[in-house]
Order: sequence, then structure tokens, then C-alpha cells
Amino acid sequence: MAAVDYGLYNLAQLQAAGYCVDTLNDAEKAKIFYLTHHLGLADAKRFIRKTITEENAHKLLVAQIGAKKAATKASKNSNSYVKGHRTWLCKYIDDHINLGTFYCPKIEFTEKQESGGLEIVIKKIKGGSK
Repeated sequence: MAAVDYGLYNLAQLQAAGYCVDTLNDAEKAKIFYLTHHLGLADAKRFIRKTITEENAHKLLVAQIGAKKAATKASKNSNSYVKGHRTWLCKYIDDHINLGTFYCPKIEFTEKQESGGLEIVIKKIKGGSK
């Protein structure tokens, strides 16, 4: 329950900051829930706005996958920890936050929902104006 409350709080804070959270379906909200859980609300906002610094991206990526793998990710992304971190985190969320895994075999009381990749969800939440 605490995780859901925390996620709902983060969505409400994003909505209050001008992001179009109410346009997302539950599958898309799940990706934003996880993004804010993983980075914290402040860094999630920076991630959405693409304003995470190279230094912060380096710190975040090293903390998640270790220094050697982080350096490899950066080198494969124009020697940029920002790009390496973004690529890694989007792929991680897209690969692991999949509501289809949790649906009951026989759906009776809900409608199955799909979500595009995290970058698509971010474009949707930004509403094209941020």
C-alpha cells in the first residue's frame, strides 16, 4: 500500500507541475510510477525534461550497473553518460514494467491496456508543451 501511495503522490506532483498525467492509461502510469520510484521525484522531472547533468547521469548509472558497465554504456552512446543512462533506464523500464505479465488469464473486471515505450509515454505526459 505504501508503494502505491508513494506512486500516486508522485503522479499528483507531476500533474501539479503541469504534466498531463491524466491523459495516461494505467499501463503508461505504471512506467511513470517506476520512473519516479527509481530516480526520485526531482530526478524524474529532470529525466522527463532531459536536464540531467553529465555528472549526475554518471553517478546514477554507476550506482545502478557499476563503473565498468557504465563506462561501456557511455562509450556506446557518444561518450555521454546522459545518453547512456537514458538508454539504459528506458530499456530497463520497457523490459520490466509490463502490465501484461500481471493480467489474470481470464479478464472479467478490467480492460487490458498497452503502453508504448517510456520515451513515448514521456512525450505523452509532456503534452508537447514542455
